Amino acid sequence: VEWGKSVGDMFDGEDEERAVKSDEAIPGEDGEYPNLSDTPAKPVVTGDAERDALVAGLAADRQNAQYEQGGRRQSSPPVNALQAAPAD
Repeated sequence: VEWGKSVGDMFDGEDEERAVKSDEAIPGEDGEYPNLSDTPAKPVVTGDAERDALVAGLAADRQNAQYEQGGRRQSSPPVNALQAAPAD
């Protein structure tokens, strides 16, 4: 059965021979591999006073928020998708 041979070819690894190699170079291929032991310094932990000041500032932002009373604006009035049948 021919279709069985084509399915079997998927699993026997012959695709590697048919793979076409690109002429384009891989970016960064010639460069040095990054040193995984180079990690950034640990971030500075903020103090309680600084953290409390940030929280107070965020709370003040919420208290001073101004909302528009008109609600949501629409650019055009809503259209009734189901029009009534014309009267004869």
